[in-house]
Amino acid sequence: MTRAFRLEALGVDGGWCLVAGVEENHQRLVRVDVDVEAVAVRLVVGATWGAETAHVFAFDVR
Repeated sequence: MTRAFRLEALGVDGGWCLVAGVEENHQRLVRVDVDVEAVAVRLVVGATWGAETAHVFAFDVR
């Protein structure tokens, strides 16, 4: 399970910026509300709860 992650958005100016970050996640379903206009969004996993790899089964942007 993902312990820490951040959401980054690619702005219309071409630069990535941090829009949300979670450090001590313990939930399987995480919803993050952000109000930003972006060309792209990426999820960056920072840490797990001991596993060597993290498996993200869905990532939905609306």
